[in-house]
Amino acid sequence: RAAIQLSLGLAEHGCWVCLDRLERISLSVLTTLAEHVLLFRRAAMAWLEQIDFMGAHVRLRNSWALLATTTGFAALGHGSSELLPRSLGSLLRPVTLVVPD
Repeated sequence: RAAIQLSLGLAEHGCWVCLDRLERISLSVLTTLAEHVLLFRRAAMAWLEQIDFMGAHVRLRNSWALLATTTGFAALGHGSSELLPRSLGSLLRPVTLVVPD
């Protein structure tokens, strides 16, 4: 249910969402979210203004964004980050942040 509400916020309102410590979110929620994000991304690339989402017509605002963080250890491919669904990993771009000298 939370993944559906989050997805609707992305689509209808063009929200930016940051999922903190992505590796701690349950696999079922991440898989559902990946399916929704892929649907929104395909619709945005086709410049669609409205999509069919869960049996309802939803107006799509293309200003949405999905950001995610992981712990440094998990980002290196250790621990539970290996359990992230590939479908979601393929939709995210890795970025590393460091403290400047």
